[in-house]
Amino acid sequence: MKPSSDSEWLPEVYVFVPYTTRGSRMESPEYDTPSYRAEVKSWFDALNLAWRWVPITLKNLNRTIEKIQDRQQAGDCVVFNLCDGDEIHGYPGPSVVRGLEQSGLPFTGASSAFFDATTFKVPMKERFLKHGVPTPPFARIRKIPQDIDRLAAEIGYPLMIKPEVSAASVGISLRSLVHDAPSATAQLSRLIQGEWGQKTLAAGIFAERFVDGPEFTMLIAADRNHPQGVRAYPAVERIFHSALPPHERFLSYGRYWSEYKEEARLPAGEPFYRYSLAAPCLQEKLVDVSTRAFFAVSGTGYARVDVRMEARTGELFVLEVNSNCGLSGDREASDEETAVGEILHLAHSTIHQLIAAILEDAFDRFQANGLAVER
Repeated sequence: MKPSSDSEWLPEVYVFVPYTTRGSRMESPEYDTPSYRAEVKSWFDALNLAWRWVPITLKNLNRTIEKIQDRQQAGDCVVFNLCDGDEIHGYPGPSVVRGLEQSGLPFTGASSAFFDATTFKVPMKERFLKHGVPTPPFARIRKIPQDIDRLAAEIGYPLMIKPEVSAASVGISLRSLVHDAPSATAQLSRLIQGEWGQKTLAAGIFAERFVDGPEFTMLIAADRNHPQGVRAYPAVERIFHSALPPHERFLSYGRYWSEYKEEARLPAGEPFYRYSLAAPCLQEKLVDVSTRAFFAVSGTGYARVDVRMEARTGELFVLEVNSNCGLSGDREASDEETAVGEILHLAHSTIHQLIAAILEDAFDRFQANGLAVER
């Protein structure tokens, strides 16, 4: 890979992978699979880069960074950071980014400012509003019933009750969509009494107006060869199963993970959702609003931006920016990775090109910080 036209940077890549601990054992069920290990190997083989798979937990993080610092020789290594955890559920995330920033090691992906701005949903949405990025009306829920009583006037039903910190649809079910105060109160109770109830309550719960219409997702990645220093890949629409009524066309945990404890199985013959390029007449608007959302939360590295459109009015609303989103070119992987794979496929691009751009961005940021890089 060539970070600039007149030089070549061939660092050793340390791939930081998030693990949690169960007793004396480390686990990473979403990452540590034979297929994903093989895919990561293919990234760096294609770029002729030496690499290592490095399990990261909250306990071994500092020690691991120190070991890499000892091996570093004037910038001949880089950390490819896949750690996207919120740490509430045991997987490392923000601590990794802060540790890497303090170490002076070059690393990929989100800065601590970006990671922090996108971990909690309400502060993220407040930044959207500050920068003129449209987002559905929202409100924190701290006191019951006082906060429930004001939802009708401040947001309007139907609305979604969501955890402030959530990934992979954790805490989202069909009953998250509520139509009145009693159903909102009931859903709050379910969240608080659920598996992650106390952690959910401590992190926060909020309400957001339900946007009735199609859903889109966009991949934004730092790229020195594009305007504003980022590349906005073509927007794709997440098209839900045709049997679903409009009020069930969102990613609920049960259907996302094919766990049908509370939700009915869908008729065979088509998937829960699939991806297709968004209509040409929407592409420019989606690129604009997603790029503005990325910059509103101090975006660095790469991210996915989720957007919904009000079918009745055609208005676009940014739901969230997912910093350090899952990376894979495998179109059969779990949703977050599949989204990136489908975007790349529909954009006639490859995961290897994206990985190269992400590494080049790490190189650029390392140089911008005034640190020497040996070439």
